[in-house]
Amino acid sequence: MKTLATMFLLLPFLANAEYFELREVVDPAKAVKTVTMPRSGEELGLSKEMIVSQAHIETAKIVEEDPDHPGIEITLNEEGAKRLAEATKNLVPDHSRIVILIDGKPLTAPILRSVPLGKRFRISCKDREETEQITRELLKKK
Repeated sequence: MKTLATMFLLLPFLANAEYFELREVVDPAKAVKTVTMPRSGEELGLSKEMIVSQAHIETAKIVEEDPDHPGIEITLNEEGAKRLAEATKNLVPDHSRIVILIDGKPLTAPILRSVPLGKRFRISCKDREETEQITRELLKKK
């Protein structure tokens, strides 16, 4: 039941976030900025160009097709879909990553399983605990 409530609360939070964006993870020598991932402490370099922002999000919801691998599904508007497809078309599946930032803080940096990404994509989480942790971070300002 908590998951259903979270699904309905996620989109308003993203719409009200002061700063939501996706950026490509790049070699630190080419990075405009380096961030430290909250759970792992991993240092990642960020691309100069922002791929999408909260202005490009139509919907976001928790999905649990498999209870052992929950995730967050995000649907973008047409402009966001074009930007994401263009930014990811030359990336390498199962190697390239994007960073999701909320108010300038890194939230997660998933590995892209297929490219290019388009209008709808899913952020897979390791387990229920990680999904809940990411959701808590997304909803922290509420």
